[in-house]
Amino acid sequence: MFGSFAEANCERQVFESTEWASRMEDRVAALLKRKTASPVSIPELAAIVAWMMDNKDEINILDFGGGMGADCLEVMATLPGARGRLQFHIVETMVVAKRARELVRDISALSFYETLPELERVDLIHAGSVLHYVENWREVLRRFVKYQPA
Repeated sequence: MFGSFAEANCERQVFESTEWASRMEDRVAALLKRKTASPVSIPELAAIVAWMMDNKDEINILDFGGGMGADCLEVMATLPGARGRLQFHIVETMVVAKRARELVRDISALSFYETLPELERVDLIHAGSVLHYVENWREVLRRFVKYQPA
């Protein structure tokens, strides 16, 4: 256990690397080529979204550290009636966000940001396996609360 983030002496730039972005790009490219839905890698996210779809016509999801949208694509492919009802706002590093915008530019349900965006409404916040890499995680959580997800 470390007393501070700096003591961990980790290589944070790995998430800005082209190698990291290439790995995510390969996953999204494979998903885009599939003709049928694949098993969802985060079934909890799909289950929550499915439940929310029973109560809302449109769902805005903030996906903090969501890569190039692979999990979002899986959810949309798995849930009947999801297309056109889900909007994913994905926050990622500059390298990943830039490449993702190019790769999935034809999918209007995915929007990419390099910082937490100003959004009118957020229904769900997903931050899977990411906060422990964020030095100012307390501030990120404070900003999440300001969204007041439903």
